Amino acid sequence: MKLMKSFIYSYLRVLIFYIILMYLVTAPSTGTFVFRWNIPNIIFTLSYLFSYPLLNYRLTNLKEAHFILNSPSTREFKKEIQENEKASYEHRSSIDSIVYRDRALLESEARDELMSGELSFFLQGLILIISGPVLILLGFYSIIERWR
Repeated sequence: MKLMKSFIYSYLRVLIFYIILMYLVTAPSTGTFVFRWNIPNIIFTLSYLFSYPLLNYRLTNLKEAHFILNSPSTREFKKEIQENEKASYEHRSSIDSIVYRDRALLESEARDELMSGELSFFLQGLILIISGPVLILLGFYSIIERWR
């Protein structure tokens, strides 16, 4: 059951990337989608169906988001807010500027989180692309090692 759940989760995680990849590999220069089986389609489909889920099942740390961005603007807003909290009430800026900084900090953190998700999406897509050849090479390596 755990294996099936892991495979389904892996399929859903990169489904959009797989569809985009199939379109880019298959579409002619006119831009219309006409599906034809060719070598890259077969390799990417085998990677999507077998290699990528198997790699994710065996290497569980690939599932986690590796990119947690903290942009310079977010760091600067946090630093400014901390400095402002340390100052006495008389030296604080007006309430409007405090509200503006808080709102700008939230917007900056939201942009950072969105960018982290996009980078994770492209990282999973890259893993999908290279998972097939990596597993094939690992299979050949294990066969050669056993043969010796």
